[in-house]
Amino acid sequence: EILIYDTSASANKKSDMSRIVTYVGANTDTRSGVAKVWCQIQGNNTLRSPDYNVASVTNTGTGNRTIVYTVDFSTSVYSVVGAMNQGDNTGDHETWDTFAVGSVRNLVRDASGLVAQETGMAAFGDQ
Repeated sequence: EILIYDTSASANKKSDMSRIVTYVGANTDTRSGVAKVWCQIQGNNTLRSPDYNVASVTNTGTGNRTIVYTVDFSTSVYSVVGAMNQGDNTGDHETWDTFAVGSVRNLVRDASGLVAQETGMAAFGDQ
């Protein structure tokens, strides 16, 4: 499938070829700035549907989960952004660590320690 954008109304028109994006199949979009992974994880560590490029979520304890990718990143240097549902406590937050080419760990905490909360994430980098 080839998507062609209409650039006729654009004042800063580049060549038409720069506006063509080719998709060969799932998980093959290599453009810079496009999320290579995204998902929403429920408090019980199950994925909400749909997700993109997530093979599984490994529960390694309450509030401690590892997101495993279907297609790895080319290096362990990539960016993850996330959001979580605020629980009943002040100080709820999440952190991302243990960046590997095929996974990342997500820790979800409130003021008392690790908790089971719903989170969402997207990851950006080279694959």
